[in-house]
Amino acid sequence: MINLLPEIQKEELEKEEKLKIISILGIIFLSSLLSLYLILFSIKVILNGKLETQKIIFNEREKELEVFHIEELEKEIKKYNSIFSKFNYFYQNQISFTDILEKLSKALPEKVYLKHL
Repeated sequence: MINLLPEIQKEELEKEEKLKIISILGIIFLSSLLSLYLILFSIKVILNGKLETQKIIFNEREKELEVFHIEELEKEIKKYNSIFSKFNYFYQNQISFTDILEKLSKALPEKVYLKHL
C-alpha cells in the first residue's frame, strides 16, 4: 500500500497510533491493578471471616473448659467438705480424757494415787 500523505501527517498518525497503544496498555495495566486489588481484598475478607469463626469456636471451647473446670472444683470442694464434716463429727464426739482424769482426781481422796489404769 502506498502512503501519499505528507511527512507531517505521517508523523501525526504514528504519534496517534503510539498514543492509542500507550492508552490501551495503560488501561490494561490499571485494570490489572484493579483486579489484583479486588482479588487481594476478597482474600482478606475471606481470611477475616475464617479468623472470626475460629475466634468464636475458641471462645466456646474456652467456656466449655471453664464449666468443666468449675465442675471439677465443685467436686473437690464437696469432697473436702465431707472430710471436714467427718473430722468435725469426730472431734465433737471425742471423749476428753483430760476431763475424765480431772473429775477422777477430784473424786479421789487426798494422798491416794493411781499408779496403773
